[in-house]
Amino acid sequence: MKKNALLAIISVAILVAGATLCFPQLRLFFKYGTAAIIYRPPVIRENVTHIACIGDSITYGAGVADETGTRIDEYSWPYILEEKFGEQVQILNYGVCGRALIRESGVAYSDTDFYRLSQESGAEGYLIMLGTNDSKAEYWDADTYRTELKEFVQSYIDLPQQPHVVLITPPCAFAKEGSNTVAYDIRNDVIEGEIVPIVKETADQLGIQCFDLYAETQSHPEWFADGVHPNADGNRAIADFIHRSIMG
Repeated sequence: MKKNALLAIISVAILVAGATLCFPQLRLFFKYGTAAIIYRPPVIRENVTHIACIGDSITYGAGVADETGTRIDEYSWPYILEEKFGEQVQILNYGVCGRALIRESGVAYSDTDFYRLSQESGAEGYLIMLGTNDSKAEYWDADTYRTELKEFVQSYIDLPQQPHVVLITPPCAFAKEGSNTVAYDIRNDVIEGEIVPIVKETADQLGIQCFDLYAETQSHPEWFADGVHPNADGNRAIADFIHRSIMG
């Protein structure tokens, strides 16, 4: 009896292992639990140009989430950006909530399956925006961010298809209404004074474009649901800005 039970457990383990190798979504489920329902890997279409968006909850679309926490795709800026390009371009949203760039933060984007999946997507273009969560006091280290940002971006530049890679500065973060502090322990002074200059400097060193989303958003607190995450209007404004920047 015990032998049969052991064989059954081993068989199930083998089936689960095989399934997770074949289906990335199952890997995400076992790693993130029910959050995997939200973090669905994009389904890549054939015979179109692909642009992958790498980022945190701002890219994911958290500011337009409904009460169940599910992203409303029609309002996230990657979705709107795809609408602007038309049927021949697919925008792949690889945003993951709460992620930072710095590896020692414990919430590094490079530790997620989406990092690997984004690199395996074969996208012709990558839009990279990470830094808002790095601004937190427990994570922030300017020298580490500078070094690891360059390494992170280089890992996309070096992909076999030689994609066009663009860095985007994090947007401005605003204090909560009736408060002097920004939500989620985000520090806008660090974003403005240190992260934005490092992002621009890194793009310059690597010879790639940099879109200054901070400058675009710093006069528009009305674009943010909670001071950090863009609302529907904010996501549309960001999509407009990125589309203009790419076309220009």
